[in-house]
Amino acid sequence: MLAKKKYIHCSDVKVIKVPHLEGLRVSDILKYARRTFNIDAFLPEFAYDKEPNRDWLCNIVNSAMGDEFKNFISEQRKKRESKIIAKKNLAVDALPEFVDIFRKSTGVSTSKGKSYFVTRNYVPTLSKKKRIELEKKAKI
Repeated sequence: MLAKKKYIHCSDVKVIKVPHLEGLRVSDILKYARRTFNIDAFLPEFAYDKEPNRDWLCNIVNSAMGDEFKNFISEQRKKRESKIIAKKNLAVDALPEFVDIFRKSTGVSTSKGKSYFVTRNYVPTLSKKKRIELEKKAKI
């Protein structure tokens, strides 16, 4: 016997645009929705080798969960952002006075672009290679 299906009326669907990032693939969203609530009640019958449409799935999960799903998306964005900062070495150490002046400046955008990373609070981590080099120098 099949489980009873639930529906969300067209006028109740909350449309959301979800970026294509690692951790926000269809399989990841399905895993998250299955952990959080019973998404299978909303899904049509489908073969497990073929996943549902990504935009449709995101809209259904957003309609059912709301802010919890938005928080999940922002967490995935932050994870990706920290990976990019570490990978591309975008972390910059600056004096607090310089950061205050930089933020107050009207000639520099601090919300988009590379200048955004200058004023962000970020704790840099050393790569494994640099850490080993520093440990060797410390032993000498």
